[in-house]
Amino acid sequence: LILSTKSYSQGIFQRAFNLRSYGYGYGNDIVESADHNFICTGESFAQVFIAKIDSIGDTLWVRYFGTISGMDPRNVGNSITYINDNRYLITGYSGNDWNIQEYSLYGLMIDSAGNEIWEHVYGGFNNTTSGNNAVYDSINQRIYFIGSFNGGFTFLVKTDTSGNLIWNYSYVNNSYGNRILMRTDTDIF
Repeated sequence: LILSTKSYSQGIFQRAFNLRSYGYGYGNDIVESADHNFICTGESFAQVFIAKIDSIGDTLWVRYFGTISGMDPRNVGNSITYINDNRYLITGYSGNDWNIQEYSLYGLMIDSAGNEIWEHVYGGFNNTTSGNNAVYDSINQRIYFIGSFNGGFTFLVKTDTSGNLIWNYSYVNNSYGNRILMRTDTDIF
């Protein structure tokens, strides 16, 4: 469900998507696109769901992605970030509900038409790894993903703009990487 309203509570529109015929789905994040429409992400029956809607809620396109199939797959888009040049980065997780120890941080780059540019998974080394957010360093042309694994460790991943891993680092003990912010070309919070 996407709901639009004015700050003084006057409703503009509400839309529910027909998320295939499988019966469940949910949205996690939405951003304004470069052309002043909106792109949202979430999950629809084990696939990353991405939709573009216009300013009155009409659907412009819907796409489904995911790296895992088979028994009890799960592919989820948790956040969406505008990069530049009409590209968008979706962060989430991909794995198998049959064995919860097989989740990996998921990254997907799409263009403004919803076409895949690249798709990668990171982590998942006998861990439950969930990607929660990403930022783009436009000066150094790098992407930073943040997530968590094993329910109490923060997981940070640095890639190039093609999604190729440069490094990853885990921060231990009772931490949960939920959001990441880039203040300057060297400061990441």
